[in-house]
Amino acid sequence: MFRWLRPKGNRPEDSEAYKAGEAVGHDIASVILNYKQQRWNPVHDRYLGILRDNLRNAISDPGTPPITLASAHYAIFKENVENLPAEMYNEMKESLGQVFDLAARLGTLDELHGVVQNMCNEFSASLLVDGQKTVTEYATVLADADDAWRAAHPVEAIRFPT
Repeated sequence: MFRWLRPKGNRPEDSEAYKAGEAVGHDIASVILNYKQQRWNPVHDRYLGILRDNLRNAISDPGTPPITLASAHYAIFKENVENLPAEMYNEMKESLGQVFDLAARLGTLDELHGVVQNMCNEFSASLLVDGQKTVTEYATVLADADDAWRAAHPVEAIRFPT
């Protein structure tokens, strides 16, 4: 992950400095990955859990067609997930301030910023894909419930085109 530290020559002191720099890079990567796993993996599961609950509730909501309500819930989910990378990055920068300070002293802050931003973007993209899969899992049930709702509420159904 942190390959910006390269040996500069064949001198023993260069080799030792490279090894020390490589060890620091691995330590930084380990701290960041552990933080992400402990802090953000549960967030991933909670976001999907909330989406699932909202889809289940959409099936039985008496006031709105299930597909219309499910679409609204997914739009909110998507908007929230798209805002996550910036929130994640800012929180990680604040919580792992010492790591960012160390990277600044080592002259590798730009690389660290790039790695953390990519990690946050990948997390968000993965969560969006998992959210789409979740909606797809409910598609048949939602469609059946939507048909039933429209049949039971023909007058109200006019307000909600398909």
